[in-house]
Amino acid sequence: MTGFRGISYGWRAAVGAAVAAVGRLLDPRRPARRVLFAGLVGVVLLVAGFAVVCGDVGDGDGLAAYDRSVLGWLTGQRGDDLTIVVRLVTALGAAVSAIVLGGVGALLGVLRTRRAWPLVLVTVALCGAGLSIVLVKQLVGRVRPPGVTALVGETGWSFPSGHTLGATVTFGVLGYLGVRLVRAWWHRVWIVGVATVMIVAVGVSRMYLGVHWLTDVVGGWLLGAAWLVACLTVCQLLTADRSDR
Repeated sequence: MTGFRGISYGWRAAVGAAVAAVGRLLDPRRPARRVLFAGLVGVVLLVAGFAVVCGDVGDGDGLAAYDRSVLGWLTGQRGDDLTIVVRLVTALGAAVSAIVLGGVGALLGVLRTRRAWPLVLVTVALCGAGLSIVLVKQLVGRVRPPGVTALVGETGWSFPSGHTLGATVTFGVLGYLGVRLVRAWWHRVWIVGVATVMIVAVGVSRMYLGVHWLTDVVGGWLLGAAWLVACLTVCQLLTADRSDR
């Protein structure tokens, strides 16, 4: 019994020490740990939201119950001039556009900071986004909307929207780099605003073009934002003590 009590006491002490260590690590009263705490909370909430959407897709209820009505409404708003604009917007969410825009942003960041972290951030963020798109699409295996509604040819699975997820990560990273590298607060507001508008616009464009359901787009936003927050949290923790300008 003495040996058992010793083992039990040692196990409880180890667990207590681990809990205390995690508590100190996540203590929001400390500057760097506030960033970590906020990042972890953000990732958890976004992943939880993504899980809910996945459940709705599987069951065909919840948000998925609005898939057909939203798609029908958006496709009903089509017009020749609007379609031209939407095609241009959706092209900004393509893989090639993400690579080009991300490469330009990374190059400007490296030239401005004289450091490699902008290039590393963009590379990790975009590669992770691409990998998550492929894996989740294969795992879920959802069929796209009927081809008769589509204005562009698309193949492969529907959930999540790859263009939407890619745009969320790409414009999110570019917005972060912009905020880190400019001085004026109104420049930062403008950068964040443009990035947000582009993320939303690319997602809506996929439904307008008839190649994705509402839940595909929302899933792309949530999963892309979760990965974006994770990348930016790590980057902020590793580089916050360095001057960017």
